[in-house]
Amino acid sequence: MSKKQRYKRKALRLRKTLAIEHINSLMNQAMLLASQGNIRLAERAASLARKIARWMGVRMGKWRYFFCRHCKSFIFPGITARVRIRSNRFTHIVIYCKKCRNINRIRITKQHTRY
Repeated sequence: MSKKQRYKRKALRLRKTLAIEHINSLMNQAMLLASQGNIRLAERAASLARKIARWMGVRMGKWRYFFCRHCKSFIFPGITARVRIRSNRFTHIVIYCKKCRNINRIRITKQHTRY
């Protein structure tokens, strides 16, 4: 591998880490704004974080649960979404978006411990 290729790979890794840091700060800011009651600004910050992730090819990680799968809007539990835990058939979390009335189910699996 030449020096130029190593430099390009290192620069790409640096850009992705900077993008992840920026996404985390924007999402933390969106959560803070939503908890203060400013939903419009919170949605704007969250949509910017989502755009950055899409442009840079970075996964959202834990933040992906804060977006509706149907309308792609920012979900804040208790304000723009209703969150319930259900145990019929299998244990799962139900997230109901109040904007588009979509229901998203996240299955909860038991972690098996080895002795």
